[in-house]
Amino acid sequence: MLRQILEGAGYEVDEATGGFEALERYSLKRADVVLLDIIMDGMAGLEVLERLRELDHGAKVLVATADTQTATRQEAEAAGAMGMIRKPFDKEQVLGAVLAVVAGGVAWN
Repeated sequence: MLRQILEGAGYEVDEATGGFEALERYSLKRADVVLLDIIMDGMAGLEVLERLRELDHGAKVLVATADTQTATRQEAEAAGAMGMIRKPFDKEQVLGAVLAVVAGGVAWN
């Protein structure tokens, strides 16, 4: 779904199937923005986020989740996320969040 939204808006998308692969891909090719699911295979999304920030303190990361709890947002923000995209994905919300983060802002809803 995210691939369709982003590629439809002209973005280049690279996917990883799990946390370890995401870290490896990022270390080889630094993405402008990382969209990171909270629940991932092999490593929790927030752990991946923390490791991404260790690799690159300036990494621009948005987390994707269906969890609407304030605690989840606070954990993601404390780990270095710049915003959150809620599931199910809404095209306008996704594109707005990506544009905000690319511009150096944040995207917390």
